[in-house]
Amino acid sequence: MADPKLTLEVFTQLKHLGVGVSISDFGTGHSSLSWLRRLPIDELKIDRSLIGSMPTDRCSSDIVQLILNVARELKLKVVAQGIEGAIHLDRLKKLGCDFGQGYYFSQPLDVERAERFLQQSVRGRANAASN
Repeated sequence: MADPKLTLEVFTQLKHLGVGVSISDFGTGHSSLSWLRRLPIDELKIDRSLIGSMPTDRCSSDIVQLILNVARELKLKVVAQGIEGAIHLDRLKKLGCDFGQGYYFSQPLDVERAERFLQQSVRGRANAASN
């Protein structure tokens, strides 16, 4: 993001190749609302620091709601990073967040462990549906 012209060029080329583009850690650091109108992005990933403090900090919760509202208006998907408990997940569901990631679901996994995790999840859902 240090070179906005180059960033725009690279993101545009990626989009033409069919690659989805996300802005990670949105809400902190170099993220800016002005990037949302200039860059061809598909998704925002809300920074874990905002998600983690939502239950105890009304301001963080309001910022997350604002990001979700802006994303909806711009037709962007949103991933909440750093979901570590049911309280975070429940609040994000109520706010209409599209996706979530964090230790509440799983620790980071390598490819082999991720494949096993997904297979077990699918089997578990299939078994639950048949009961």
